[in-house]
Amino acid sequence: MVIAAATLGFSVSSGATDVSHLYLKKSFPRALRDCMQYLQVPPSRCEQYLALNFPNDPQTMCLVRCVGLNLRWWNDTTGVHTSVIANFFRPDPSDVQYERATQQCVDRRLNPTTANPSLQDCCCRAYNTFVCYLENYGTLVYSPQYYPEDRSRQVQIAYDCINMLQVPKTVLQQFTGVGFPEVPETLCLGRCFFLRLGLYDEVRGFNLRRMYTRDYVTPNKRYLSKETYDKLCAIRRTSPDQCTEVDRAYHE
Repeated sequence: MVIAAATLGFSVSSGATDVSHLYLKKSFPRALRDCMQYLQVPPSRCEQYLALNFPNDPQTMCLVRCVGLNLRWWNDTTGVHTSVIANFFRPDPSDVQYERATQQCVDRRLNPTTANPSLQDCCCRAYNTFVCYLENYGTLVYSPQYYPEDRSRQVQIAYDCINMLQVPKTVLQQFTGVGFPEVPETLCLGRCFFLRLGLYDEVRGFNLRRMYTRDYVTPNKRYLSKETYDKLCAIRRTSPDQCTEVDRAYHE
């Protein structure tokens, strides 16, 4: 009886952190605190950073880079992933120039012909990019945002769904590299995959903002267009079930 009560107590107390499927969300403050631990930044500086005071000292610059890597909005080779970092800002509805102003700021600060030699440093480039977003893109959001998975996690999620739906090995052997054969055994694989990634909801359908974020390396703004939204709504209305809906959306 004591064991049963203890087990029940554990499950109830854990409910606040119990999340559906396998997708993740992460906040700017959490990523900041993570990186302060990784880089051994004094905890006393946390309040300063959360007040949006990011001085251009070497420690702060590398901390900002770490946060960008942590949240997947920064890459030392390709620079900022705009589809990811945008989730952490709320633009002013009356400001129609925020994207242009931000990009102009980034271009100016990272211009190799006018910038100082320190811009060869990845910490400096990440810091200058982030400052441009702080100054021009909108208000920094502290709530957790969708965290895009890398390819290895997506592959694991696909394997999870294959196992849970018990797709026969004979069917898997017909996989071509482009996709699975369109047979009844594979019809619900897509639905499981997108559910587990947090990209599809049984009630609301596809989350197009998350789809756009997921493809952060090569983002496609067609995900955010009214045409895409309307077409997905039409597919949802005319599909007999959710497996068919997801399969049609993927292929059409």
